[in-house]
Amino acid sequence: MRKNCDYIITYAYRLNEEEEIVLGKKQSGKRTDFVTWMCNNQGRNYFWGHYFDNEIDALEDLVERIKKEIR
Repeated sequence: MRKNCDYIITYAYRLNEEEEIVLGKKQSGKRTDFVTWMCNNQGRNYFWGHYFDNEIDALEDLVERIKKEIR
């Protein structure tokens, strides 16, 4: 299981050898938060986080970020 800042990485899309886009999920009591990040350096550098309070919005953002990067 891969984690960053208490978020469990649930989805990852590898763009190339060094970069990927990931979606993370964090449970805090009854609240669940989500984030999408760009990631490089073999999962050691997470940046440009987009934060959400529901999974659908986070998944939509993940797909949009992937589409933008592969174009």
